[in-house]
Amino acid sequence: MDEKESLYQKLIYAAAADRIPVAVMCNLTYRCPLECGHCFATDPRPGGEELTPAEYASLFDQLAAAGTLFLTLSGGEPLYRPDVVDILAAARARHFAVRIFTGGTLLDENLAADIASLHPIAVEISVHAATPELHDRFVGREGTWHKATAAARRLIELGTNVVIKMNVTNFNYHEFRALHDLAKSFGADFRYSPYISVTNDGGREPLRFRMSDEQLLEYFRAVNEWVAPAPGDGDACDEEISTPVRYNGRALSCMAGFNNCSIDPYGTVWPCVSLPFDLGNVREKPFAEIWRGEEAERVRALSEETAEECAHCELDRYCFRCPAFSLLEDGDIRKASQEHCRVARAAKEVFRRPLR
Repeated sequence: MDEKESLYQKLIYAAAADRIPVAVMCNLTYRCPLECGHCFATDPRPGGEELTPAEYASLFDQLAAAGTLFLTLSGGEPLYRPDVVDILAAARARHFAVRIFTGGTLLDENLAADIASLHPIAVEISVHAATPELHDRFVGREGTWHKATAAARRLIELGTNVVIKMNVTNFNYHEFRALHDLAKSFGADFRYSPYISVTNDGGREPLRFRMSDEQLLEYFRAVNEWVAPAPGDGDACDEEISTPVRYNGRALSCMAGFNNCSIDPYGTVWPCVSLPFDLGNVREKPFAEIWRGEEAERVRALSEETAEECAHCELDRYCFRCPAFSLLEDGDIRKASQEHCRVARAAKEVFRRPLR
């Protein structure tokens, strides 16, 4: 670990200890032009009134006062909003380091130029295959692969850091190496995850895209041979920002609600994008009151409870246990996530070194 990494981790842990929301994800909308079958984001209030740019400006002032440094704009498709540049500008005016999660299909020349001019630290574009036809079939729209990859190149030409993201599924696992190489060929970083979750309301439709045990082994062999570092859970939460180490023996095995949270398009604050604990709404209470409130403390108290199956598990050092999986899929936040156990077993079989 170099000095920079050490200082960064000290910042993250200090923020968690002092309950500083150093990283916040704002889902600007649940609307999206794509129909990706593995998507876990469900809209709790279809047709609800989304926060306005003025409300976001007020919210960003409150987040800055609370100590937030990193802001992620996501969705749905955040670029679906015609006022997204105004919202991004308001965030940058308050000096947040901003990431944007997008499918990339709406990033035409003008929008790319506007976003690049505001200097986000990264634009992360979901691309599901190196083969255009496969990607387009997965998202349910023709021509989207060419739009997304053209947007990536366009942003890179404008000096913006671009990340190509891939959820590895039984639909695209054989494209893993090719997509990695494609991303690197035009100067983008590459992030990937083998985890497919139930939807936020417990729907199990996305699970049909999970890799089989044999496909997981093939995937991890590709990771081991061609790609470093080893994979994390970067698509479900902002792993780089929120949680450098997971405490798998705890019911709340990440730092959700300690140094990070998410805010939905209607102003409701959640510990993360996947944990369904309503902490309060910024249209009804100031963010600081919600963040320090009784419901938030009740959620944090889960970190003191033990996940008995995980506390002394031999797979611990290969496992990135997500408490939302345990809660939504296995019915109890204190249980082991059976899917994370399955993935960890495959990782252990392939890797000679621990992943954590």
